[in-house]
Amino acid sequence: MRESLLNIMVVGTSDGIVMIESGAKEVSEEVVVEAIEFGHTEVKKICAALNDLRAKAGKKKREVTPPEFDQKYYDALKKKVGADLSDRLDTRKHPKAESHALVTELKKKLKAEIPEDDEKAQAKLKQYFETLRERIFREEVLEKKRRPDARAFDESSRHLDRSRSPAQNSRQRSLHPRRNPGISNHNIRNLRRHAAPGRLPRRSQKTLPLTL
Repeated sequence: MRESLLNIMVVGTSDGIVMIESGAKEVSEEVVVEAIEFGHTEVKKICAALNDLRAKAGKKKREVTPPEFDQKYYDALKKKVGADLSDRLDTRKHPKAESHALVTELKKKLKAEIPEDDEKAQAKLKQYFETLRERIFREEVLEKKRRPDARAFDESSRHLDRSRSPAQNSRQRSLHPRRNPGISNHNIRNLRRHAAPGRLPRRSQKTLPLTL
């Protein structure tokens, strides 16, 4: 693994890929795609083996009945506080901490309308309020193409269907002087000399123009 150019983990089912974790040293896109396809082929073999073991054990797949969803209750709640909740979730108008406080305030206001001893009604309100909040958030991201901070996607943003370029992701920039003009060999020597143990001395902190 010390000498390999690509370290990748592919997680999935026989029907598709669920997750990918990887690290690479500037390998080509073709190599990455080939590795993913190879990983998924092996996943399919494992899934087939698991199905075969299940069949031999005589175990049937457990059937789970999804919980009932009270659509009328949800629609009434959305009609009552949907617009207000959407406004309070908008962090363009309200900073993050203020937005959180406003949403909590709205939830408390709704709970105050229900008797405290009616635990079932209180639990139902909490469940459907959180569902409404999640759906508003999902609509903002997937349908209106707005980021969680409520700003619209633009060319400098991270889109849902593309990865961030190296130029946009400043934390991925190299410390090598040839790849990062903001760092000189002299600065790197000073950084290595003072970095361990503990933090940099105050004078070094002021004189090192590092661009990370």
